[in-house]
Amino acid sequence: MQYPESMKPGFTGEKQFVELNGDAIWEEVCDIVPTGTRVLVAEIAPRLKTLRGYAPRIQKNYLSAVLKCVYANWEEKQKYEIPPPFRKTSSRIQAFIM
Repeated sequence: MQYPESMKPGFTGEKQFVELNGDAIWEEVCDIVPTGTRVLVAEIAPRLKTLRGYAPRIQKNYLSAVLKCVYANWEEKQKYEIPPPFRKTSSRIQAFIM
């Protein structure tokens, strides 16, 4: 997953983590979250196999970073061509709707 230049990292190592693991995490989110479902990041992060082995707070931070990146990439590249990949319920992406 490409980390957008316009995005500022929220924590040390965010860019590297997202670039290495973002695609797998996003794919898993798409596989397990039904369309139209409102999801809390804190509830879905522990269910992801790709984030197992990390502490709950870290899982949430990593998933939020991937979601921010997915949305930022959409805004930069495809904003007017296709609908957004998900609807944000807050600017910090604490919850989202697929």
